[in-house]
Amino acid sequence: MFPAPPPFARIGDGLWQLRLQLPATARIEYRLAITIRGRTRQIDDPLNPPTAPNPFGANSVLTGPGYQLPWFAKEPSEPIRGQLHEVRVTSAALGRRHHYHVYLPEGFKARTGHPILLVHDGPAFLEFGDLGGTLDRLIEAGAVARMAVVLLDPWNRIAEYGANPAHSQHLVGEVLPHIVRRLRLNPTRTGALGSSLGAVAALAAAWHNPHALAGLALLSGSFAHRLTEDQPPDVFAPVIEFLAEFEADPRLERTAVFQSAGRYERLCDLNRRLAPIIGAAAARHVYRETWDGHHWGSWRDRLGDALSFLFPGAARFDRRG
Repeated sequence: MFPAPPPFARIGDGLWQLRLQLPATARIEYRLAITIRGRTRQIDDPLNPPTAPNPFGANSVLTGPGYQLPWFAKEPSEPIRGQLHEVRVTSAALGRRHHYHVYLPEGFKARTGHPILLVHDGPAFLEFGDLGGTLDRLIEAGAVARMAVVLLDPWNRIAEYGANPAHSQHLVGEVLPHIVRRLRLNPTRTGALGSSLGAVAALAAAWHNPHALAGLALLSGSFAHRLTEDQPPDVFAPVIEFLAEFEADPRLERTAVFQSAGRYERLCDLNRRLAPIIGAAAARHVYRETWDGHHWGSWRDRLGDALSFLFPGAARFDRRG
């Protein structure tokens, strides 16, 4: 986790400085908190132009001299080359109708045995994590297989993604069969990807439906095993209960798991704790830590490793390009 930094030091009229020692490959996103007369507001760093978008606006970006944007990512992201298909799934498990999109990359052909990837918070991954462009470039390079990508978009993220058995049933028992019929797919394998609470939902879906998912990509999973003062119980109590059951009986013997966390996020310790348990139970397991934090730029940078682990192409993936 990122250590508590020392206070800013004033170095001139209206200028303040904070010195940090970072690894050469580090990438961090941040905002400045300005307090005037007891009122605090957050702003981008006016002296550091690079920013990264997120659902709440933008963050300033600071990188070490050794950081390189992965070859499969672009800033700003380029238009996707594949096609988005709209699907509507009536869910008995969740008691409502869900509206999703499925991304099919260039050259995708129905009934030819491509894998399916279920992406939690899919529209956000598309917009802020360059998922579509990343897939296009990885597929073009032969680093990953062509795949149908279901962009999951919850009505109530906290209720659905908090290890909810109804969400797991919806995913495997309703979404997958509907997508297969609607788009005439013939999947060879199915995987699920998620970040933060979405990683909890992906792991829970595999646990509630043993052998249904061949692979998982768990990025910065919110794997809380006990409540702390800053964790709302309505969010984390179901997660804690699920993880206790999972640790007693992991049920991952046929599932490959890619797991990662950023060293500058509080979830890193939680992922380190769970990694040996997943590793002992899964068919294959990779755990990686990176010098970044809990944000979309971090998860974008990990997509090449995650997708090539789940569904490798004919060419060997090299993160350096």
